[in-house]
Parts: sequence; structure tokens; C-alpha cells
Amino acid sequence: MTAFAITVDVLAASIHSKTGFISVMSEIEGLLQSATALNICGIPDSIDLDGFPERCSQTIHLASVVGEAQEMNLIPDSLHQFVDDVVLTGKRFDAEGDTNAWCYGFKLGTERGLAYWSGV
Repeated sequence: MTAFAITVDVLAASIHSKTGFISVMSEIEGLLQSATALNICGIPDSIDLDGFPERCSQTIHLASVVGEAQEMNLIPDSLHQFVDDVVLTGKRFDAEGDTNAWCYGFKLGTERGLAYWSGV
């Protein structure tokens, strides 16, 4: 699964099965860990059509999905431990790559969630 194939709808659909949810969260965490490792090793990143490093674009997207799902209260308390691990991995991506991609994406996601609740 590519980073951009993971959406709030995919995440919401996986919540009904603990195994399915863990699978999606593991996919997100694996993508983040791979991107972090490539950054640490100094392996150059490709540039996307918007002129941004591809790893940052993917991280922004993944963070926005997680942030929106949390803001919309789609994730039950029993599954939050898996989300917490992914959030820490995203923050590590920012720290190791000297970016703000995870935090920015997460903020975008929470703003979308708030807009949903306010009817905007």
C-alpha cells in the first residue's frame, strides 16, 4: 500500500477489526520508519510535482489522516496505544530529517476534523 492510498476512510473501515486496524497502523509506521532511515543514511529524496521532497509529502499526508481520524473521534480508546506509537514515529521523522512535516500534516488533519464538526 502506498502512503497516499491510506485515507481516513481506509482507517475508519479498519477500526471494526483490531487486526485490520493494527495492519493499517503498522503500514503507516513502516512507511515512516523507512523514510526516517533513508534520511538518516543521507539517501537523497525525490522531488514531487509540487517541488517538495517526496518523503515529506507522504509524511504530511499520513499525519493528516491520523490527525483527522483522532479529531473526528473515529479511533476507540482501546486502539489509541497503536496511534500513540505512530505519532512518536512521525515526530522522530521530523527530528531526524529536520522537518516539520509530521506536525504540519497532523495540524492539517485536526483542522479538517474540526471543520467537519463545525459544518464548514
